[in-house]
Amino acid sequence: MNNSNRIRVERYESRMKDCLNDFLSHEVYDERLQGATITYAKLSNDMSIIKLYIDSLDRSSLDRLVKNLNKAKGLFRTQLAHQFDLRRAPEVLFLKDEIFDKVSEVESIFDELNLDKEDKE
Repeated sequence: MNNSNRIRVERYESRMKDCLNDFLSHEVYDERLQGATITYAKLSNDMSIIKLYIDSLDRSSLDRLVKNLNKAKGLFRTQLAHQFDLRRAPEVLFLKDEIFDKVSEVESIFDELNLDKEDKE
């Protein structure tokens, strides 16, 4: 993919993420979808699929929240169709954002390494 097309796709990723976050926080009143935040969006090169990574303050219900969002993905695709002048709105897929779990893992490994280093001294 050429650089100008990649830049175009990245702009759409950012704009679509912002659009759907606003939609979630201001226009979606379903309690099953409350508390979700889109942390990252990845649009396919042909702009036919957008993967939206979700996080929530209540991490214990994140799996259920992602499941409920995927059940309502048509609502979000319709919102994209109304907001963006595209020939075809991308298919929406919601996924759990696991970056915070991975960061916690890495931090715990560093903590263990620091404890081992202190024990040797």
